[in-house]
This record gives sequence, C-alpha cells and structure tokens, in this order.
Amino acid sequence: MVNGFAWALKAYPVARVIEALGEFMLQRSKIPTPFEIRQNVDPPRAQFKPDKPYYVHLRKMQSEQGPYALNDDETDYIRRYEEHVRRGLPE
Repeated sequence: MVNGFAWALKAYPVARVIEALGEFMLQRSKIPTPFEIRQNVDPPRAQFKPDKPYYVHLRKMQSEQGPYALNDDETDYIRRYEEHVRRGLPE
C-alpha cells in the first residue's frame, strides 16, 4: 500500500503531500486515497466562464494604460477568453 501511494504521488513534493494528508484527515474520519490527496495538492482548475463585459473592460484598460496595466491573472483571462472565442464556443 505504501508503495502504491509513493508511486501515485511521486510528482509532488513530500512536504506538500504530508500537508494535504493532514488537511484531509482534519476534515474527514477516513484515510484518503492518492486521488483525494492529489486533488488537495493540485486542485482541478475551475471551468472557464467567459464574461464579455469584463473582457472589454480589461482590453480598454490595457489600451488606455499600456501593456503593463494588467496583472498576470488579467492577462491570462484575456488569453483564455480569446482562445474560447477562437474555438467558436458561446460567449
């Protein structure tokens, strides 16, 4: 069993796995599976939800204040929004 956990979690730092294990065990009364630990260490990214007014606001701010007006998350939002639209998905 230990070898199975070690194999399934080998991509993550040991300290973070131990921390996730502790967090899990404080919330539940069972021992977590490697899958449950991985979800705590590396949670799945929330599904992208396009927001056209927010996108327009960011683009306007970028055009008025220059390329350094936005933080990394805002720049990433623009990239994800444009990729979403380019793929023909609903806005």
